[in-house]
Amino acid sequence: MSAYFTVGFGPGAESWNASRGLVSWVVEVLAEHVQDPRLEATLRELAAEQYWLVGFDKIEPEQAPDLTRAVLEDLMPAAEREFADQPDVVEMVTDLVKMVDDWQRSQNG
Repeated sequence: MSAYFTVGFGPGAESWNASRGLVSWVVEVLAEHVQDPRLEATLRELAAEQYWLVGFDKIEPEQAPDLTRAVLEDLMPAAEREFADQPDVVEMVTDLVKMVDDWQRSQNG
């Protein structure tokens, strides 16, 4: 089954589609790297429940910079370690990181 990770807020948010397992893995990794304990708890709950829709729409707007930082700084190294023998999975995670980077640039520019 697939799941979605939303990037951004509101009707203009984009969605990254992957398996529920991969989306849950992404959310677990992000929970390990965010600094806000409330955000960490939210992410851990989302990962445990394996919701089909997770991401920016499930957090408070003021938590977005922390989540964005974790995606941009920590997600790719974790994916390259975890999925070293699965380049297609690494490429999918790369797509999410690019989506978040593009969103962040649109917010700052």
